[in-house]
Amino acid sequence: MGYTLDYLPRCCDLLWRLGRDDARTTGPNPEHAMRVLDDLAGYDLDKPLRVNEIVLDAVGRWVRAPGAHLHAHSPLDVLDPLLAKASASHHAEGRAFITRPFLVHRENTRSLRERAMRIIENCARSTDVAVAVRVFESVEVALANPMPYYNQPIADDDIERWAPEQLETLDMVARIAAGVAHPLVHLSIGKALAWHTRNGAREAIRRRARGIIAAIPDSFDLRLARALISDHDEWMLEDAGDVMEAYERGQRRREDTMRGVAAEFLARYDDADEGADALDERLHWGSFLQGRMDLVPAPLLIEMARQQPGYAAGLCEAILAEPGRALARHLPTLLSGVRATDPDRAADMVRRAMVGGQPGLARSIAWLYRYTDRLLPSDLPILTGLLDHPDAVAKRDAIAAVRKVDPGRPEQAVALARAVDIGESAEFAEALCEIFDRRHGIALSALSDDDAADLLSKLEPVRTIAGFQVGQFISGAAVYWPCRVVRMLLRRINRDDDSDPAYEAFPYEGLHDGFDAFAEGDAYHDVLHDIRDAALGYRPRVDTPLARLYRQASRGYNEHGLRVLDEWIEAGDPDHLMAVGELLRAAPRSFVFAHEDIVARLLECADEAGEQPYAFMCSVLHGVAIRGARSGVQGQPYPEDIELRRAASEVAARRMTSWPVRRFYSALVKDAEQFITHARIEGEILDAS
Repeated sequence: MGYTLDYLPRCCDLLWRLGRDDARTTGPNPEHAMRVLDDLAGYDLDKPLRVNEIVLDAVGRWVRAPGAHLHAHSPLDVLDPLLAKASASHHAEGRAFITRPFLVHRENTRSLRERAMRIIENCARSTDVAVAVRVFESVEVALANPMPYYNQPIADDDIERWAPEQLETLDMVARIAAGVAHPLVHLSIGKALAWHTRNGAREAIRRRARGIIAAIPDSFDLRLARALISDHDEWMLEDAGDVMEAYERGQRRREDTMRGVAAEFLARYDDADEGADALDERLHWGSFLQGRMDLVPAPLLIEMARQQPGYAAGLCEAILAEPGRALARHLPTLLSGVRATDPDRAADMVRRAMVGGQPGLARSIAWLYRYTDRLLPSDLPILTGLLDHPDAVAKRDAIAAVRKVDPGRPEQAVALARAVDIGESAEFAEALCEIFDRRHGIALSALSDDDAADLLSKLEPVRTIAGFQVGQFISGAAVYWPCRVVRMLLRRINRDDDSDPAYEAFPYEGLHDGFDAFAEGDAYHDVLHDIRDAALGYRPRVDTPLARLYRQASRGYNEHGLRVLDEWIEAGDPDHLMAVGELLRAAPRSFVFAHEDIVARLLECADEAGEQPYAFMCSVLHGVAIRGARSGVQGQPYPEDIELRRAASEVAARRMTSWPVRRFYSALVKDAEQFITHARIEGEILDAS
């Protein structure tokens, strides 16, 4: 209905009402109402400009409505596609999907763009700082050169023809800059123009952009804003011609600015309580920025603590007196500075922070412990209490902080790790395993057998062990205690429950090199037999955790692993044969050719055991043979299918006397030929279109 011009205005209003408070990002959600509006606003080949005009009329209505900018999405989000200078058209032709990049015609769209820029300029004069800051996202779109789609060539003339409009946009920015005083708006102007000071299509554009930035008053508020906000484009304002030289000079200038602003702030707000109030006011700027720039006060706070440690302590006292301050989130940064110069005072502050039972302060202390270089003896009682804290974030960081306990006495940290209760929490499990991080944690060699057994048992009920640290821990533990690791994983696999989609029995990335140093001896064969025996009567799952475990333990179905499977192949009964098939589900595509003899024996024994075992084995091995991605030239057969046909044909010819084997490999040949034929037919369709 929205594609009918008579109904489009009403449809736009409905889509705006549906989408404006939907906080999801639009990219991965094609059904998002705001994404539909973006598509309607954008230019397209053979699309009447009347559609774009109706959408622009709608944006004009929305921005005049009270509270128009108080939603998860801004009306200006719908305006930005109208400022684009290049795009791509997508449509289907038969079974083909066609994408055609194109450049927007400047003259044909000029009136639309001029109206859009008037809306932007009016919004920039809003008393709402968040709206004024958001405006400069749209300004960046308006100033951008045509952006190529799908390697679309952009000629110099294609860029140059937009220079007059870019200069008009810069004139508008100059008018806005002259009429506003808020430092966040001034910073937004600098961010929007920074690239063009060095890379504008014309010298006139580069000169105009530099002039606008230079005309912004260099006030203390602006310098403080620069110190509090991380601006990754600031280096572009340097005069140096070489990019790396400009970047390095920009970094040095930022460090100098940080030192100067810290000294100026300390002189202006010599009372720490007043300084805390002033910082609180600036830290509330985050609501204006809404992720468009990063509010990062830590470097300034660190510099202030370096220059005047006592002042940092005063800021900490202000936070303890009023834990609801915005500055309270940065208590760990300030406390770090105090701990370096006055550890006794810092310890007293930590104790007082914990007395009030404020979750925010508990999180701050746990974060401090997690990321500090080392824990002090006075920290241990506080850390022990945090390990059982009701706030999950504080508890998680406290668990990870255990690795900072006296490195000369690892048994103390191990005892704390064993005492902590992680329940089913994947976050707590990840933090627990971080204690034994390979580079920065306690060495696994420091653990006793009982320590390892206790820690591994804690992972057994965890819903998912897909995290990086958990995977590293299990993989490392497999080097020292392979039997314990395998039996823990088997218990997880055996209790696997389809009703819980979040449950993952096996580490997502496997056990890395966990079994590499453990590939022979009685214990190794015991591990392989344990996994094999678990397959008897096992209920298969799509993600094949048991087969993945056997593949890892046997190091890719090595000779030891195949020998253990062969014991059951020779047994010949259906249950044991199907268990072997289950363990082969994770085999690589090459398995059915690299291990032709064992595959042939498996097929022959399955055929003797009955129709069902043979059909099951064919299904498993067929899935192995065709698994994995294919890549090639569109419209031509995939090289993988051609190779499959060749290899399967050769085996079928060699095994003429074995009907079960020849039948399986002949079926692979037939499937490969079907894949090849299908690819050629698709190519003919594409050529015809």
